[in-house]
Amino acid sequence: MPFVDQIVRYGSLSVVGLGKNTGKTECLRYVMRRLFEMQKVVAVTSIGVDGERTDQVTHTAKPEIFLDRGMYFTTAASYYLDKRFGAEICHVGEHTTVLGKMVTARALERGKMILAGPSDTVSLQEWVRMTPKRFPVDVCLVDGAISRLSPASPVVTASMVLATGAAYSPHMKTLVERTRYIYDTICLPGAPEELVKKLENITNGVRAITPQGDVTEPITGQALLPEQVRQVLEKCGNKLYVPGVVS
Repeated sequence: MPFVDQIVRYGSLSVVGLGKNTGKTECLRYVMRRLFEMQKVVAVTSIGVDGERTDQVTHTAKPEIFLDRGMYFTTAASYYLDKRFGAEICHVGEHTTVLGKMVTARALERGKMILAGPSDTVSLQEWVRMTPKRFPVDVCLVDGAISRLSPASPVVTASMVLATGAAYSPHMKTLVERTRYIYDTICLPGAPEELVKKLENITNGVRAITPQGDVTEPITGQALLPEQVRQVLEKCGNKLYVPGVVS
């Protein structure tokens, strides 16, 4: 498919979906295979747990993830130790999770791997930013989990694939409406760069944006109740900032 050529130009891609079993991992496998055929160096990780033979929630079969020689991958130490193919460790993260530290390695031969990488947006953003600086990587790939859309944020990856299908809803009208809503959300215009710089480190609390572009202190109480929203906007202007409200 021609969109794979565009992925190389962007340098990073997240594969997200409307829910479980909508085809995220199958899409990731296809993209990985095509990039390998194009002789591009890939780094891949997941915000969930991907590559297991059986889904731990639904107990249904899941598509396994195969890495080709030369691919970089990041996963938890416990899964790295369980692998059955040759690989060289390139980097070990400082933070420890319940599954161990994050290990980035390079596959020395083709093999099957379970991926369980950074689960929070900040760590994922750091991974996408630093991996091409540390290693000769052409494209960073992130496999999403369930219906989380945060990996597709422009502050994390430069491009995305949205997987949708009957697993989300058997009703065509519902499926189309939800898919269209997510598409329209993705296409919302970005905020001015100057305002983005003021907001990029704010991760909690509802804030108002004044007509002068200033960001207020967090609004206390039930800030999203209609009456309080009206009161705040009457004082501060017509813009609110709610971290994570889109994803």
